[in-house]
Amino acid sequence: PSSIPSDADDLQGLTLATAEKRHILMVLDKCQGKVSGKKGAAEYLDLPVSTLRSRMKKLDISPK
Repeated sequence: PSSIPSDADDLQGLTLATAEKRHILMVLDKCQGKVSGKKGAAEYLDLPVSTLRSRMKKLDISPK
């Protein structure tokens, strides 16, 4: 995808936690902030709701 930097220097500072946070935020946006239930972020990410909420807390992501 074009959003992935092609140069290794562009990856400097992109930690796994940062990448995970960006991805969760993108999915939450796509799901209109819905974390659980049908068409919620947890379903989209194929994660138990408790796991997603735990990762959101760890990454300082507030549900909308």
